[in-house]
Amino acid sequence: MKVKKLKYNWRQVGSTSDRDGAGEDYDVFEVGKNGVIEIQEWLPGGDIPMCYTAILEDKVIRVFNPNIVEYER
Repeated sequence: MKVKKLKYNWRQVGSTSDRDGAGEDYDVFEVGKNGVIEIQEWLPGGDIPMCYTAILEDKVIRVFNPNIVEYER
């Protein structure tokens, strides 16, 4: 299956004392948006953690332990 979107770097937005409570936010890599060409999934063996490689037009970024992974159907 091809990876479509990665959500990583979870963070709380707002305060739990706000009337509507706190929200959440993520950094996102999505194929076809913001220069993302492809996202590769790596399933290494042994003690190496699973990682994802986001290939952008101008750089390559590895993401370890993303919060959410969406696949193409």
